Amino acid sequence: MPVLVKTGYYFDGWNTQANGGGTNYAANDQISMASIITLYAKWTASSTVSTLSNLNLSTGTPTPAFASGTTSYAASEQTPPAPPTVTDSTATVTVNGTGITSGDASGSINLSIGSNTITVLVTAQDGGTTSTYTVTVTRAAPAPTVTGISPTNGPTAGGTSITITGTNFTGATAVKFGSTNATSFTVNSANQITATSPAGSACVVDITVVTADGTSATSSSDQFTYIAAPIILDLSGDTLLYRIGSGAKFIDQRTPASVSDIGLSNFSGGKLTVSIISQNRTDADKLSIYNRGSGTNQIGISDNNVTYEGNPIGTFSGGSDSDLVVIFTTGFHVLWG
Repeated sequence: MPVLVKTGYYFDGWNTQANGGGTNYAANDQISMASIITLYAKWTASSTVSTLSNLNLSTGTPTPAFASGTTSYAASEQTPPAPPTVTDSTATVTVNGTGITSGDASGSINLSIGSNTITVLVTAQDGGTTSTYTVTVTRAAPAPTVTGISPTNGPTAGGTSITITGTNFTGATAVKFGSTNATSFTVNSANQITATSPAGSACVVDITVVTADGTSATSSSDQFTYIAAPIILDLSGDTLLYRIGSGAKFIDQRTPASVSDIGLSNFSGGKLTVSIISQNRTDADKLSIYNRGSGTNQIGISDNNVTYEGNPIGTFSGGSDSDLVVIFTTGFHVLWG
């Protein structure tokens, strides 16, 4: 059977009378005829309505508020399906060229950082009348995130080099230890920053990264512990008399002094610095660790390693005519005598 076409109308079935007063048959009905009958095509004017009655986004609302006659909108969100509803149920609708059912969401739309245009095309039943609605969606760049730091602790004096890992670090404008800016930092990549810790008090702080798109949220993954350096106690009551050339003398002459870590319950990561800060003569005043052995309460040294009762407790550097520095690597409490 030939395809029936009448401009501005759609085929609506058959009738046995020209004036439509006879028997109606739908366009796809099967007709059994006992005799020859004449059928007249029924034509109904096509709708020319090509507007929307509603346009929603997955979150938020378009700007300005939706009105059927307004065709251009703006929005800010991440992945907005656009469920448009047509004014006339015979109209068809597409979102970015993909046909959808009126009132249904279009599905997730991938957006680039910046401005994105979503086009909603409504075509009236007549096939020729159309309306185009556009929603310009601005997608902001995501804020940075910190997923790990190494090392996770350092002295209160600052100066620790820390590798920060995470996301969206490009263009970072600041790295903060609590509320204090890092002494310096370098953005190595979008996922890594190297920062130097500022001085701080003995406590735990969050390391955060700041970009134009926001500040990283805090979590247990970004926590840095400031450790107060171990100190030597009970030296104030000692008097050391020394004659040049008389050989090595113990600094502590009476009750053995003790080393205390005021930052933690152990010495892990702590650094003890022994200095001569008054009337120091580098040609005569020397600092060293006396190797007493591995017995009870005895401190020993081997190469640059320090032991207590034969157990390794750290390493040392310097001494002689410079500061003597001991870095503790385990949790031993020691006596220094």
